[in-house]
Amino acid sequence: MIQRASNNYTHNELSISIEGKNVKQVTSFKYLGSMVTADATINKEIQTRIQKASAAFSKLFQRVWSRNTLSLKTKVSVYKTMILPILTQDCETWNAKQSHYRKLEGCQDKFLRIICNKKWEHFVAYSELFDILDQKNIQLASVEILVRRKRLDLLYKILCIDN
Repeated sequence: MIQRASNNYTHNELSISIEGKNVKQVTSFKYLGSMVTADATINKEIQTRIQKASAAFSKLFQRVWSRNTLSLKTKVSVYKTMILPILTQDCETWNAKQSHYRKLEGCQDKFLRIICNKKWEHFVAYSELFDILDQKNIQLASVEILVRRKRLDLLYKILCIDN
């Protein structure tokens, strides 16, 4: 049952009750691991993905990223299998703008600097980090490319199911 909360009604002031109990209205909530917001943007989702990926990345700092005994290839492999899936979870459904991609690329830039043992003082550009990986025959794409590939893969699967 849905009723107006008062005579000064706005679209956000609905009183929803189920079996006589009022349901709390929120501006955002987590559903199946993704953030759903009242304004239907992915800003909160991107922020949440970056926070979760950063938390997972920092948990591996002592065991992986700071170890000089591990090769760059091993570190990037761990990054690709454990951090990137967290950063790009459910990205197939995102309506991402360039500002969202910039935030995600900035996050990956920070991670790659740590993995490649490059500090901010070294003035290494984001593209140069990929050149370092290419020199060692390590393949890694930018986050924007990964997101676009996942979206195309989903579209391809949908089209194959329909045919």
